[in-house]
Amino acid sequence: MRPTLIIITGHPGSGKTSIAKQLSDHYRIPYISKDALKERVFDGLGSKDKEWSLQVSGVAHRIMDDMAGQILKSGSSVIVESNFKADVDSDRFANLAETYHVPCMQILCSADGDILFQRWNERIQTGERHEGHVEEISLEQIHQDLSLPYPKLDLPGKLIELDTSDFSKLTLPELT
Repeated sequence: MRPTLIIITGHPGSGKTSIAKQLSDHYRIPYISKDALKERVFDGLGSKDKEWSLQVSGVAHRIMDDMAGQILKSGSSVIVESNFKADVDSDRFANLAETYHVPCMQILCSADGDILFQRWNERIQTGERHEGHVEEISLEQIHQDLSLPYPKLDLPGKLIELDTSDFSKLTLPELT
């Protein structure tokens, strides 16, 4: 496979990290998770409020870009994963791909809104979600947001839409 920038995005709870890990293992491609980077910062510097969480997100994105650039520069593919925002992240990934002369492949994970909300809520109940991820909106608003389609990034290259509502029926996409 030609070195490729593989971007996995979608709502929280849509299976982005699970898909990234499986693809990474199957194809032996490194992956970078924005939340994993954020959580290491929280572990080292502490968790505070929503403003702090957003600042840490910004730092995590810059670290992700640097790491992805170094991997692409070495001639390898890389998987990046987060709930990326089309209006903010499309240009940054298009620029990264252009800089390293690699194609983009976007995997947009989705699931039924009620399933996403259930998964999100289970993470909170089980303590699986790191305390540094601060939400300042109501559960009702979160449920509404998760029921809306997640916008794809505006990127050149292949788009794979993956419905993760039932992981038992999920087939990993081909990365060719």
